[in-house]
Amino acid sequence: MKQKLRFLSNVMETTGWLVLIGACVTLLAFSPLWASDAGQAETTVQNVCSTCHKFQGDPESRFNLKAPDLMWAGSKYQHVWLVGFLTGKENRLYAKSYRWDQGRQPDAHVTLPEDQAEAIATYLEKRYVDSRVQVGAFDVSKVTKKEA
Repeated sequence: MKQKLRFLSNVMETTGWLVLIGACVTLLAFSPLWASDAGQAETTVQNVCSTCHKFQGDPESRFNLKAPDLMWAGSKYQHVWLVGFLTGKENRLYAKSYRWDQGRQPDAHVTLPEDQAEAIATYLEKRYVDSRVQVGAFDVSKVTKKEA
């Protein structure tokens, strides 16, 4: 009986995530949120991105998060790479998932058309700057497979 309950729990967890991801992708793909101006980029970041990413407060351990903190994304990520990632043209930085200890396939990340990805990247660059982080400090070309 315990095995059946454990199996059902795993199925519900997996199915729940798939349904949630599918609903989000559908909502986002056909939503007026995805306009290219700064106001709608802000709305998207606050209502969609923040469901997984943290944008304010103190940094936390990766073990308490679903996705990387983005409170300093404007300083941390290079514009070209971020647009490429948001459009699905760049590989994920974390091959398994952000939580490597969970040993599962990564959750799907929303992909956007180029103009919408540009708007979000520009918004992050202007809004989420941290003076402690050197602009462009993260260079994905210097990350080895072992570090990823």
